[in-house]
Amino acid sequence: MTISFGIECEVAGGTSAMLDALGLDGLHGYHCDCERCEPERSSPDWTAQEDCTADGEFISRILTYGDDGDRAIGQLAAALKSARAVHSNGQGLHVHVDTSDMTPTTWVYFWRLWFRYQDEVGMLASGSYNDVRSYNQEVRFSQVVGTHEPGVTPDFWTADPVLVAPRIGQPYDRATWVNPRTGHGTAEFRLWNATRVEWRIHLAAGVSTALIRAALDGVTVTKHDERTLFDIVSPYLSDKSTAAYIRATIHQERAA
Repeated sequence: MTISFGIECEVAGGTSAMLDALGLDGLHGYHCDCERCEPERSSPDWTAQEDCTADGEFISRILTYGDDGDRAIGQLAAALKSARAVHSNGQGLHVHVDTSDMTPTTWVYFWRLWFRYQDEVGMLASGSYNDVRSYNQEVRFSQVVGTHEPGVTPDFWTADPVLVAPRIGQPYDRATWVNPRTGHGTAEFRLWNATRVEWRIHLAAGVSTALIRAALDGVTVTKHDERTLFDIVSPYLSDKSTAAYIRATIHQERAA
């Protein structure tokens, strides 16, 4: 199964050099909808727009996870490096993942995965910083599931997902780690800190797409599931994303 995704990469400085490196004609307006900014364009792989929290934002076309995405990520990373782009944890790397095939039941699988592994994803997303940028907040259980009434409402973790699905809300909050209501048929993983390191971009793309793919496959977890996040996402990761995950784990162990 293939899955589509897109990336928005914010930078704090170096925008002009980035534009030159990518052969772009300049910064377009915020949320520009011209032909060069149309997500379904065939080219170019990247466009650039103004953003209120960054010096510039570089936005991909719709990519297919795998070779297509790897090539576009490589192009972005090369531009970030040659431009000596500046970033901080005040900027983000946002990954949009196609959710057009998601159903009420598969959203139950997704939110079970998310609430079991949200902390682990957050550690990966913080990158070289100590935490995820403060602009974004963890998704609260109550935002999605509401209040459980024993004997009245089905238990989120143990009941048949078909019975749980009517309880599930899709919170709209652009400042949460995951925004499932973008209006574009995507879930936006907003927690990844900005970076100019290629393997960290592969990590963000890989983990974000893998969580949706696992939900689509009906992978279910318990509240205190003993499996690690890597156990869950590894079947869906490309070679580059797998290597990135292992590298991130090594970095975390050295920093501990």
